[in-house]
Amino acid sequence: MKYKKLAENIIEDLGGKDNINSSWHCVTRLRFTVKDKNKIKEQDIKEIPEVIGTQWSGNQFQIIVGSKVNDVFEAIQGLVQNKNTSENNADKKGIWQKMISCLTSIFTPILPALAGTGLIKGFLTLAVALKWINTTNGTYIVLNVLSDCVFYFLPFLLAVSAAKFFKVNEYLALALAGVLLYPTIINAANAVGTKAAVTPINFLNIFPVPWVKYNNSVIPIILSVWLFKYVYKWIKKWMPSVLDFMFTPMIAFLITVPIELVVLGPLGQYAGTIVANVLNQMFKTVGPLAGFIFGATYSLMILTGMHHALAPVAMNSIATMGYDNMIIPINEVTNLAQSGAAFGVALRSKDTKIKQLAWSSGFSALMGITEPAMYGVNLKYKKPFYFSMFSAGIAGALIGWFGVKCFAMGVPGLPFLTAFVDKDNVMNFIWAVVAVIISFSLSFILSFLFGGINEKAPINSDDNLKVVSPVVGNLKSIKQVEDDTFASEVMGKGIAVVPDDGNIVAPIEGKISVLPEDTKHAIGIIGDNGMEVLVHIGIDTIELKGKGFKPLVKVGDHVKQGQLIEKIDINKIKKEGYDPIVMTIVTNSGNYKEFRVHPTGIVSVGAPVMEVQNG
Repeated sequence: MKYKKLAENIIEDLGGKDNINSSWHCVTRLRFTVKDKNKIKEQDIKEIPEVIGTQWSGNQFQIIVGSKVNDVFEAIQGLVQNKNTSENNADKKGIWQKMISCLTSIFTPILPALAGTGLIKGFLTLAVALKWINTTNGTYIVLNVLSDCVFYFLPFLLAVSAAKFFKVNEYLALALAGVLLYPTIINAANAVGTKAAVTPINFLNIFPVPWVKYNNSVIPIILSVWLFKYVYKWIKKWMPSVLDFMFTPMIAFLITVPIELVVLGPLGQYAGTIVANVLNQMFKTVGPLAGFIFGATYSLMILTGMHHALAPVAMNSIATMGYDNMIIPINEVTNLAQSGAAFGVALRSKDTKIKQLAWSSGFSALMGITEPAMYGVNLKYKKPFYFSMFSAGIAGALIGWFGVKCFAMGVPGLPFLTAFVDKDNVMNFIWAVVAVIISFSLSFILSFLFGGINEKAPINSDDNLKVVSPVVGNLKSIKQVEDDTFASEVMGKGIAVVPDDGNIVAPIEGKISVLPEDTKHAIGIIGDNGMEVLVHIGIDTIELKGKGFKPLVKVGDHVKQGQLIEKIDINKIKKEGYDPIVMTIVTNSGNYKEFRVHPTGIVSVGAPVMEVQNG
């Protein structure tokens, strides 16, 4: 019930539950496909206090809500009934976008299991290295089984999530995974690994079955479930309904399993091994350079979702070599760099709300969940994000130089450092710690010193910057506005005027930066003095789609303070049932030391209503 109201607002701004095709989520983002994109009120969603940000990825609309994503998603699912909880495969996307979306949907559900057991693996390795426990101890044996089981039986977990994505019966998919992990296959593959004699198998006395170790494997089961989907659908088309229950699965298995063992399984496993070996060789030959480039750009991969395509590579590296010296170590320093940048912003900022958001999101990134820090803080102020990229690049170069290895899967954060413990090489853990310290500290220091928060805005005359009323009417406190987003000042400090006429003037001198073509209900101005102001006309007037609004400027125009920039039809707005109150918000309020708002009451257009003092 706690998140029901938030869920209702999100569904309404998505165009209602009938506009939602499918919904699912990852660690921090709600993900949707919809029937009509034009029905989504993206700006309204961004203005919901609990929403950190939004973005499009192909035809997929993402709403970033942070660590509470599970609770919000459950609330949404309780209101949106009979909707698919996996991506709509009918969306028209490029091959790369489809692959990213597929991997995202398949890997996200199993992350908690990987993270939990991976953390146990790290602590267990640390305990052995410090001689707190020996490998023959009963407690060690039980905990080792627990820490290895998820990774060993990974095809089973992936079979379930792949089945949900491809819309295949989960139990049929589990049977395909059972074939890959059947003792006959695994034992023969292990024997081949020791160069022992193994009797070959030829299916139908024609097709040889390669002996491949599929425990820990990733790609083979995904390809097998994908093939099974189409085979099953094809059989179902012509199978009589009275025979469907038994014979459709039987024939589908008879077709799919031989192809799985002869073609798809070996192909998927060998392809993953080749990619892992190529990347491993790259890190061996040009380790520092590869580490710097990879570290500096990994945050960009997270923004686009491309990092999900690297998960199978990391898993395959651990499965084949016992460690990953590329993706997970780089992800570790990248996450800590985001955390350091957010903490730098928190310490530098004088704004209470910014501090609170930066501290909480910085701690989240410290634990391995970076999206709140990336979207809510670092990207918002730009410089901290650039500093985090640079810092991760420097730390990545060190990882590449010393060949730092990670021995488990999980969510890279501070607690995950135990996964870098190598009982045979203590320096591996030490260099991992050094890389993390460099990444976090450098990002923190740069963001604190040069992060663009609370810096003095450039001015042309004196230290007090004046904002004038954009319209004639009754001046009110912004806190009296019947809209929580504006009243809570989460958008910034400002004032509100109940207008007496429809002439809107520029409250400051500067360049028009925002003016939605379809709704025309808001105008953003970047002042010549560095101030950023948003004139928002009405509450929920985005729904009018421009009716009653007539802008006289366009994006890129330079305007004088007091210049007429838009005309509105107050009566029409009221007739449609909307409040035409005009709000003037200083959106970069954190850059200034003090705000002085003039007394409420009748105010004329162009009259000073707010003074902003530089820090």
